Amino acid sequence: MMELGILQQIRREWERPCFDAVPEGKRKTFEKRVKAVDMYLDGIANDVIEQTTGIEKTHIYKYVNYCLALKE
Repeated sequence: MMELGILQQIRREWERPCFDAVPEGKRKTFEKRVKAVDMYLDGIANDVIEQTTGIEKTHIYKYVNYCLALKE
């Protein structure tokens, strides 16, 4: 995983996701994933992210890497 400061710089270039484009039945899950990625990039501890979103740290890393791959 890249250094947090570098990830924060890269995030500034990302477009914010359009939640309305996600089917209603999947929107809450998508919103939690976005929140988990944002919290991680804000430097919030993994256990706090998991308690808040219900998403485990291994999945957080997967979603961050997925976001990075989309930008390439």
